[in-house]
Amino acid sequence: MKKWTHYDQTTGLSVSPKLINGELRAQQSSATTLDRAQMPDAWVDQDDLKDKAIHEIWADSAFPSGGEQTTEVDTGVAANAWNSSTIQVQAGGWRSITASALTLSGFKGGNLFCEWSCNAYVNNIFARGVNDGKPGSPNYMRLRIVINGITVCERRGTSTHQTTRLTTALNFPPGDLSVELQYKLTAPSEDAAAEDNANAHVPYGHIWNSRYLFIGRYR
Repeated sequence: MKKWTHYDQTTGLSVSPKLINGELRAQQSSATTLDRAQMPDAWVDQDDLKDKAIHEIWADSAFPSGGEQTTEVDTGVAANAWNSSTIQVQAGGWRSITASALTLSGFKGGNLFCEWSCNAYVNNIFARGVNDGKPGSPNYMRLRIVINGITVCERRGTSTHQTTRLTTALNFPPGDLSVELQYKLTAPSEDAAAEDNANAHVPYGHIWNSRYLFIGRYR
């Protein structure tokens, strides 16, 4: 196949920086396709685009159903309390907010924007214990996003009662992506109260209003 090359010479016979770009453009044009600078205006419009050709979105305004974590649910709490994580059910370590992972099916490879936001409650008595008059450090709920077994975003998270959000963007190869939204509570103090005066379990921590947004950018 015939192809062209060019270069520009300046005074003193030094080679212009345009040389590399010119050679690269020539090779692209003859061996593969036009580069973006050579494409005509309006070379693509809505009639030429297929769904999910350039980007794809996965979103849920209440994940899991109702937006509350479902892996540590204690029904032995007071009637006006969340069926939340307590000392009685808290397994320790990182816990996903659902029993099964979220799957982003059909990811074509490219950049993935990730966002997870939620409200979280953490009972501060677990940092101060029943000796409430003594100083204590606040209790926290750490949060992280795990994709295909790799932590892609993590933060200390909330203390007491707050809203928090995690965002990141990374590149992934083509294929389905397995996503886990996880939390980890600070360990309770040695003298933390496990039950209230009515023998109901004391709420330890809880996530609700959980929602996510993932945007795949393929080009």
